[in-house]
Amino acid sequence: MTTVMEKFDALFAEKKVPVQKVMISDELVLYHVDFTLSPTHILRMEMIFQAYVDKTDIQLTYRYASFVKDYQRRAEVLELINQLNESHTGYYRLFLAGDGEVYLKTLMRVHDDILPAYESLIQGPPIVRGLLPDLEAINGPMNMEEFK
Repeated sequence: MTTVMEKFDALFAEKKVPVQKVMISDELVLYHVDFTLSPTHILRMEMIFQAYVDKTDIQLTYRYASFVKDYQRRAEVLELINQLNESHTGYYRLFLAGDGEVYLKTLMRVHDDILPAYESLIQGPPIVRGLLPDLEAINGPMNMEEFK
């Protein structure tokens, strides 16, 4: 039996995707890779799932899509997130974290064929790029230097 983790390891190696793999417990694996959206905006993909099984649920998250700098505008940002979720995010959903981070997330089930999950994974950055004009109109451009 080939595990989902082994399949992703092989696919990422074949596609030369520069992922980092971290075992976050005895049973869970985290893959992450950074995508450069602009010189000051890095989008981090994080994929978490059970490591040693042939069928699992995957949580796929794109961190740092945006950040609410002025928390007085929280209601306005939530309204925008709802509008974008209805019309622009597809099978992903935008969320606003308590610290002001806006991130994109989806959940999916994976088993024998991991290609649909990989195809979903590579759609995250273009979706976020398409959302940036709306998000930046409220939150301003993302600058990763602010998070160091």
